[in-house]
Amino acid sequence: MKKKSGDRSQETELRTKKKIVISARAKSTARRKRLEVISLFGTVDFDPSYDYKRERMRKRLGEQDAETAPVSLKPKPAHRRQG
Repeated sequence: MKKKSGDRSQETELRTKKKIVISARAKSTARRKRLEVISLFGTVDFDPSYDYKRERMRKRLGEQDAETAPVSLKPKPAHRRQG
């Protein structure tokens, strides 16, 4: 049987129709998900008062407040060079 010039199995090196369909479906799903994520860019509003460092500390210490944490567990202030 002579292969057609547009035969996808030759390009993808897949041997069965089932594997070709599975591969095409996976690629289609991945592309659709990428497009969905891209459409979300610029649509999320962030809370300016959110403190991610305090949230990390709270999670690390359990439900205990980060303000009451022992001094050794509180984040250290960043050192600034004086120039």
